[in-house]
Amino acid sequence: MDAGGQARQQHGMDFEAWLKTTFFQSFNQTGPTDKWDALDVSYKSQYAQFTGAFSGLPISMKTCKYNTPIGFGDAIRQFENTQDFLLIVGFWSRAGNVKNIVSARAVKITAADWHSLFVGAVTKDELDKDKLQSEEDVKTKIYQLDKTIKTTPSYVDARKQAQVEKKALPSMEIVLNPKIDSKNQRRLQCSLPFNIFWTKFAKEGAAVEQNPTLWGEAVPAMK
Repeated sequence: MDAGGQARQQHGMDFEAWLKTTFFQSFNQTGPTDKWDALDVSYKSQYAQFTGAFSGLPISMKTCKYNTPIGFGDAIRQFENTQDFLLIVGFWSRAGNVKNIVSARAVKITAADWHSLFVGAVTKDELDKDKLQSEEDVKTKIYQLDKTIKTTPSYVDARKQAQVEKKALPSMEIVLNPKIDSKNQRRLQCSLPFNIFWTKFAKEGAAVEQNPTLWGEAVPAMK
């Protein structure tokens, strides 16, 4: 990552570092390309009332701008996930040159609930047009979309075909994001919509907080 990219991501690094130093007694460190941000976590005893239900869960730590989708990277990796996990998200809003966390939540996500994001919520239009598709069909189409993005020689053709194949998928709660440029970028990523996070997983309404906290601790300002 170049210096500009690192500066743009510094708030996320700061948030992750704060989580680890504040709440974790011990954990296995993972690398930047690994599936999880922390494994085999044991929590400090003073936070047991908040963390007891999360014992043994791998952790994904995210930061994103308030009222925007949460990025989850590679869509195939996320589609294939079979583990329950703890998702911790810090939502930020800019104040001058500082990105302040204005809301933070930690939610347990079961593998079944996560997978349901991809299987798709059938709309009335799809019911009317008899477009119900099996889960296996959805899987086949997601894998084909990923293949199209990565193997179509022309990036222009890849973009066009990716949009056609994406439209052929049923409605789903997660968003598939083809990333195709004229250079080397050929990826199928995914993101969790802001409102789906709050309604499906946090099970509350989103709100900017004047003094955001997580597990009883004030969230510090980030860079």
